[in-house]
Amino acid sequence: MLFILLTSMSLLPLINYVVADDDKPSYCGINEGDNYIWKTEFDKDPLEDYYEDLGYSEAQAENLTNIIWGLDEDLEGWRIYILQIKDEKDFDYKNDEIDYVPYLYNLYETEDWEEKDWDREEHNERGIIPEYDDDLYLANTYWHMGLFKWFVDPKTDWDELADNLEEEFEDYNEEGDADDEERIYFFMEEECGISTEWETKETSKTEEFESESRYTREGVLLYYEFSYDGDTIIKIELEGAYFYENWWWILLISIIAIVGIVIAVTVVIIVKRKRKVEKIAPPEVSKKPKVPAQHPVESPTDVKFCPMCGKQTKVGTLFCTGCGASLD
Repeated sequence: MLFILLTSMSLLPLINYVVADDDKPSYCGINEGDNYIWKTEFDKDPLEDYYEDLGYSEAQAENLTNIIWGLDEDLEGWRIYILQIKDEKDFDYKNDEIDYVPYLYNLYETEDWEEKDWDREEHNERGIIPEYDDDLYLANTYWHMGLFKWFVDPKTDWDELADNLEEEFEDYNEEGDADDEERIYFFMEEECGISTEWETKETSKTEEFESESRYTREGVLLYYEFSYDGDTIIKIELEGAYFYENWWWILLISIIAIVGIVIAVTVVIIVKRKRKVEKIAPPEVSKKPKVPAQHPVESPTDVKFCPMCGKQTKVGTLFCTGCGASLD
């Protein structure tokens, strides 16, 4: 079952965009010539743990896992090259007419992520991107694995899909939960995928299956993880995913850092220039306070002095007021 799901997936774009084809429908976010690279991680051991938790022996658990497991655990990367976007077609699903776009692609694989030594595994393979339909997308969202598609309609209503899966859990009396995934762009939230949790009711010894799917604005698989009891079974991440989801934070921090550096440099330059001007300016010469010129004191003409004691008396006085001597 897992192998069928994997081979039926449609892969997604972020690297090497080309000019969009105006003739293709808006629900097709890929273009001819697009090249997409994913880093992959596969481990079937958690599935074997699940079967053992169900009560199977180790050998039985290994055999059951091998029946549904069709992935090479040595693989470290996938690369998809879009050869052709074909004309829009349609099919009937639950009495509804669903439009879809077929496309042709080449699939490459590598066991060495660092070297990127690609081997072509599939040539001229066919995939489809269906327009969003609540029933169709719900049917392709599994309780344990969630939604595992390479390409989806960019206008997928993730909140509606999560609500529909929640209702399905309730209808079947299942222990499950579903939420729409969101990311932040310039302090605004936008829906970008779906996450699920599900635990089988067959035995209380089993643990939860969890999945998380996130897509780009063009409907390309950005990140997918499928795990059991916290251990990863499948992990797929589009090359450049971190920058795609965090570029505006990086840009904002970079701008703040640059502005801070510019301000700091400007302050340093201003301070240095001010000090330089102070050093060049001539020193101020201190001025001595002016002392008024001294003039000889002259005796007033209307006074005279006593010849005996020298006391000053007015002219016309007959006797000294100090000693009583005659002033004639």
